[in-house]
Amino acid sequence: MTQPEFPVEDVRDDLIPLADYLDPDFAALEARNLWPKVWQQACRLEEIEKIGDFVVYEIMTDSILVVRTGEGEGDIAAMHNVCPHRGTLLARGTGSVREFLCPFHGWRFGLGGENLEVVDRADWGNCLADGDTNLTQVQIGLWGGWVWINMDPDCQPLMEFLEPMASRCAFHEFDKLRIAWYKTTTVEANWKTTMEAFMEFY
Repeated sequence: MTQPEFPVEDVRDDLIPLADYLDPDFAALEARNLWPKVWQQACRLEEIEKIGDFVVYEIMTDSILVVRTGEGEGDIAAMHNVCPHRGTLLARGTGSVREFLCPFHGWRFGLGGENLEVVDRADWGNCLADGDTNLTQVQIGLWGGWVWINMDPDCQPLMEFLEPMASRCAFHEFDKLRIAWYKTTTVEANWKTTMEAFMEFY
């Protein structure tokens, strides 16, 4: 079987849509219409092995709390990392807890995001419904040893999103991989520039 040939004249520098990389308005569109609606790898399962282990995943202005809630592989919750009262962050980085405590007014939350205590709840009268005091859940999925999150409640199922890549990559057994080294850095560039550097097979 012969490989398709691509005429050299079809490879041009004007094929790169520079506006996608340089236009602040385009970046704002991505922040509004891409990141809140696409499946993303939030962490590895091995990072949250014990009940109460958590990882804070941040993307743009959103902060997501991913927590091990039980012994089973699927016993994981993911929710917005903000107190529903004043929007205060509940956790940073990684760690292990028995519950989450809002540092502003002391509201307490269980590992699954359920509200355990509203300080001086009687002062609120009938203003607070139980559901309003819980943390806002996000969609969660597991594949390849990663915990995936999606902030869109109406998103397509994870496996539909991943196919046909998931089937083609099954041979690699990504779920058996373990973290050997970890480094984070901030790159002063459009996210697509960094992603493409790691996707390049040159």
